[in-house]
Amino acid sequence: MGMVNESLSAGQIGRIFKKLAQSAGLPSAVTQHISGYSIRVGAAQDWTSKGISLPQLMILGGWEKPDTAIRYVGQSRLKLEGLQL
Repeated sequence: MGMVNESLSAGQIGRIFKKLAQSAGLPSAVTQHISGYSIRVGAAQDWTSKGISLPQLMILGGWEKPDTAIRYVGQSRLKLEGLQL
């Protein structure tokens, strides 16, 4: 088998995830919200539920700006005491 040298876009990944979810029998009300960013959102939410700090989250997720990381998890999921955004 040859090497694969092509990257997948977020759109392609989203379509693959949706097909897998549909094959698993998930309802369309769930699958319609799946995107290529779903794994990043889920990982960010898991990390914050385990108490990770915003700077740690930014490093793990590769985000340079706090507002970008917060969009992935929502302000209510992060401990933002004293953080000015």
